[in-house]
Amino acid sequence: MLPRLRDAYLEPWTGHGRTAAELRHALTLASRLSAIARASAWVRLFPGASGAPESADCLLELLTEPPV
Repeated sequence: MLPRLRDAYLEPWTGHGRTAAELRHALTLASRLSAIARASAWVRLFPGASGAPESADCLLELLTEPPV
């Protein structure tokens, strides 16, 4: 994600005790958690497909730096 786009997206939530840096950190964590959610969704959608490559690909994203 482009830094300017990310910052524009997060800007409405700044204030009320939340800094831009805190929101960027939260977005980084949320991006990592989304990989777990996608892998879990594949398991629920295709319960008989043990070791589905798509779910493994999503989990591999945990090892990479998020694009934010």
